[in-house]
Amino acid sequence: MIIAILGLSGSGKDTICNAISKDLDIPKIVSHTTRPPRNQEEIDNNTYHFVSNDFFESEKDNFIEQRTYKVKTPNDKCEIWRYGIHKDSIKDDVSLVIVDPPGLYDLENYFGKSNIIPFYIHCNDEIRMQRLVQRGDTKNLAEVKRRQHDDNLRFKDFIEKGDYYKIHNEYEVENAINEMEYILIKNVL
Repeated sequence: MIIAILGLSGSGKDTICNAISKDLDIPKIVSHTTRPPRNQEEIDNNTYHFVSNDFFESEKDNFIEQRTYKVKTPNDKCEIWRYGIHKDSIKDDVSLVIVDPPGLYDLENYFGKSNIIPFYIHCNDEIRMQRLVQRGDTKNLAEVKRRQHDDNLRFKDFIEKGDYYKIHNEYEVENAINEMEYILIKNVL
């Protein structure tokens, strides 16, 4: 069983995922990426497996899902960042993972829809922007705007379909964590 956490940038996915993992002792699936760590809090093999493009190319048949983003760096260069879930990253009967809608659909195709429990973390745009500012993402405003635009495209149909548990995370993150834990204990675990 894979518990998939989805949400727009700044919605609190990582905070909620980390708390659920710790509180309920559910391991996280760590995705691979070619992007550099954002800050010193992102730890290789914990936050992500930070790897090269060569790794993605040599292991392309071993990824369950992959996605690519064209990114503007702070010095106005364009880079391609890759993200993906490698088959070797899934080791447990129940796991948590953060994905976007295309990643969710790839997981559903690979494992079967009945084996994936999606949670959508909802947060209004104003609060999400405040969070992005607080964590320093707005140092590269072009990238923030690109991510917001990309989020709107990737999430539009998913949100409208409503085939997920919706968790509100506008105020106290503890409320969102408690709500998600309650749903998991009652219906999944």
